[in-house]
Amino acid sequence: MTKASALSVLRCVLAVVGGMTAIAAPAQEASLVLAGYQFAYRERIETAPGDLHGETTGQIVITRLDGNDTVYLERTHLRPGCGSEPTIAPIGPDVVALCGHQGGRHYTRKLFRLAPRPVPLAQIDYFDTPAAITVDPDGKLRTRVLRRDLFGLPGPVYFPFVHVLNDGMVVQAFAPDFSAGARPHYLDYYQELKRQAQPALRYREMAAALVATGNTAFACRELAALQRALPATVDLAAWLRELPAAYPAFEGQPCPGH
Repeated sequence: MTKASALSVLRCVLAVVGGMTAIAAPAQEASLVLAGYQFAYRERIETAPGDLHGETTGQIVITRLDGNDTVYLERTHLRPGCGSEPTIAPIGPDVVALCGHQGGRHYTRKLFRLAPRPVPLAQIDYFDTPAAITVDPDGKLRTRVLRRDLFGLPGPVYFPFVHVLNDGMVVQAFAPDFSAGARPHYLDYYQELKRQAQPALRYREMAAALVATGNTAFACRELAALQRALPATVDLAAWLRELPAAYPAFEGQPCPGH
């Protein structure tokens, strides 16, 4: 018996177990109609030989409504779904994003440009925490990625990296961004962590986000308050010299009185 057949038998058994009638949960599917096209992201059972045979995977289908013609088809190992974010969403007037995952982790968004017909634009990996993609006042598409970094410390620490779509490049892709346009995103994330009121648990991410705001005076005030909320054994000033690679340096911008 193949794995797919075994799964089918198991569903039938569950439907009648205990004399009760169970309704099998439908496969996950999301769709969006926009600009004369239907964008669909569906679950499917992989039938091709290989490691994924019998596993639940995904399929992206884009069809033109006026003739029901398929203009794009992709079979992917990612299942449709994006945590608390929509699986399919328009991003501004001319971009659509579709999101998939691997068993509730490793979320990836794939972007399509609408005109003159839907074509892949770029994709971005979110690891375990997907976030919204925004069209910022400067016209750039930005989103926040929480990158896991251990730094030899106990437990995973997730640092914020705002990513911007470099749409002026020959190959369009998202890249880490610490420009003035990205700074409000780092500030929003810091304030989100501050509201959680768990400084002993989140102080590394909070300090990193403060540095990335680019506002030295504000960062110094908040870092001083954060230090007071921490055990005396935690030295924030020393830790700031160990920020993740690519973060702006804070060592050369000492706070007044330090």
